Parts: sequence; structure tokens; C-alpha cells
Amino acid sequence: MRCAVKWLTALVLMFAPSAMASTSLKSALVEAYQDELNAYMRYESIIQQFGDIRPFSNLVGAEERHMNLLEQIFKLHGWSPLKIYHPVAQFYSSVLSACDASLEAEESNVAMYDRLVKDISDEEAIAVFLHLRQASAERHIPALQRCAGLRLPE
Repeated sequence: MRCAVKWLTALVLMFAPSAMASTSLKSALVEAYQDELNAYMRYESIIQQFGDIRPFSNLVGAEERHMNLLEQIFKLHGWSPLKIYHPVAQFYSSVLSACDASLEAEESNVAMYDRLVKDISDEEAIAVFLHLRQASAERHIPALQRCAGLRLPE
């Protein structure tokens, strides 16, 4: 009996790190996917409210591409992304307020990816997370800053 317990303990310890790593990766992917889905839905909502205006007409396509990249990582591991969106009517008083809210969300998106890459070790997922972070930091945020009328550093 004692030998069986030792063997079982060794077996659990051998597989526990990979199981925890998979759980961590999957939860990171779910969080990233949901954030990208919410951004997509926010931009769609803004377009419905104010028309097909920039930067939102560009951002909605970018968010769709972001979700597609994350879906590839899900599939690589044999998982499916959950599309959980709780529609909440978001109405903005102006395009400027939509820009401000979107800018805040994109800044949070960058911070999310900074946090998530620290929690995972999967090289493909890290590469995708860094790519999506870069897109938000270098393209989405500057576009939304221009939209909000903020002066960009030269």
C-alpha cells in the first residue's frame, strides 16, 4: 500500500505542472479572446451609432483578425474558443466620447497582454499575444488618440 501511494504521488507530481500550464494557457487564451470579442462588439456598436467612420471602421476589422489569430492557438491545442458576449447597449453622447472609451479599453488591452505573457510558456501563444499587444500599442492607441484630439508626442 505504501509503495502504491508513493507511486501515485510521483505520478501526480510528474503530470501536475503540465496540467497547470495547460489550464493557465487556456484561461489566458479565453481572457484574451473575450477581450478582443468585446472590442469587436464595441466598434460594431459605435459604427451602428455613428456610421462607418474611422478609426472604428479599421479597428473592427483588426479585432476580427485578432480573434482569428487566437482561434488558431485554441485549435493548435485542441480547444475551441467560447464566444461569450453579454450584449449591453453602449450609447455614446458623441464620437469623442466613443474615442475616449475605446482608448481606455485599448490601454487596458495592452496591460492585459503584458500580464498574460508572464503567466504562460507556450511559444506560439506568446508570439501571438505580443503581436496583438503591439498592434494595440502601436496602431490602435495612436489612432484613438488622434480621434480623441490628443496631441501625439513627436
